[in-house]
Amino acid sequence: MSFVKWITGGTFESNRDEGEQLFSNEDFGEAKLAYQRALKKAKGVQENEIAKIRQKIADCNEALAQKRIDAAREYFEAGDVERALEFLEDVLLICDTDDMANRVDACREDFVKAEARAMSEEHEMSEEELLAVISGAWSAAQAQEFSNYTELFYQGIIKGHDGEHREAVDLLSSVLADEGAEGVFIHLELGRQQLLAEDIAAGQESLETFVAKCPEPDQAKDELVVAYNLLANIYIKEERFDAAEDALMKAYRTAPENHLPLLNLGIFLRERGEFERSKRTLENAMDTMGAMHPDMRVFRELGHTHMAMDKKQEAREFYQAVVDHCCQRGIHEQYDPEAALPLARLLEEENKLREACDIYRHLANGYDKANFFEYNIESARLLAALKEKEGLVAQYLASAAELAQTESQKERLLALENSLQRHE
Repeated sequence: MSFVKWITGGTFESNRDEGEQLFSNEDFGEAKLAYQRALKKAKGVQENEIAKIRQKIADCNEALAQKRIDAAREYFEAGDVERALEFLEDVLLICDTDDMANRVDACREDFVKAEARAMSEEHEMSEEELLAVISGAWSAAQAQEFSNYTELFYQGIIKGHDGEHREAVDLLSSVLADEGAEGVFIHLELGRQQLLAEDIAAGQESLETFVAKCPEPDQAKDELVVAYNLLANIYIKEERFDAAEDALMKAYRTAPENHLPLLNLGIFLRERGEFERSKRTLENAMDTMGAMHPDMRVFRELGHTHMAMDKKQEAREFYQAVVDHCCQRGIHEQYDPEAALPLARLLEEENKLREACDIYRHLANGYDKANFFEYNIESARLLAALKEKEGLVAQYLASAAELAQTESQKERLLALENSLQRHE
């Protein structure tokens, strides 16, 4: 069974029974999804049975919220105060009750005190510790080559990590000139830094040199995939689209067991207007990655491709799968805006205002701060359409007013406020 069919399939009874089993096993995220699927299949079911399912969903929300608080306390005990505070941020979005609010306030008071204490004791990572972390991601072939270079190479790596890309380019270029005649992977590191320093021509040359010098592709699959993808991005900006597609195909042929080259190729093909090829490529990426650890970017991009083909129902299923995956993991603040926003718009087209509004409200409390105005004003508009409490609508309107920067945003806000006043 495909992941999308698993998300949307079954009958009311089968999903309800599955939810009961998962709930008894304290798998509340999966249980909530099963109950929600049951509600979607509830046509013709007696209202008292539906009410039981809604209560079960509420019970799941309370349990998931408590899990978030428990996880926050674990991070707090481990000294990661910032992460603990992040976990508290969306507890009330999961379960907005007075009791839960009191629990959150008690945790937050402890965490704020601990944060101040932790800041005074913060330990800055030494260069040796930083290099240990960076080198842990190197392949055996990379580590062997880099061990032959002098201290200047490692200084260049640290400069690049710290965002000083031009200094990193100077140091790595010096190492390459003096010590790197036989080097291979140093060209990849140099090319990356040159691109980050906005020296595109030099970065392209370094990456092409790395690809040409790589003697055993089987020992450098990941690095070659990175290089081909970077080269493809350069070729796209230069409008050399045939060269870009060739680079993406080489990335795929280098690591056919890796779904990422297919994901990138699928995006490229859609942006070129080749929707059917994009769809087939992304479906191949889905098959390649398997179902055990799905990369939800593939689902998101399949949603985009189906939208481009004006297949809204299929697009909605893929977008819904992305959002449901977040809910399944109990991580509401990490809704993918690129999937959640088009999903909210499609739900509104279907007159499912409550579901659309819930998505906007979650996004308004997430990490996509650049679009907070959009999420707050849409939350206010839909809450008003749902005839929610005026205070709640006013809360989102006030947030949108604080976030409005451009004239078009201010005009949009004024238009909504005037519309609401006319309907009072």
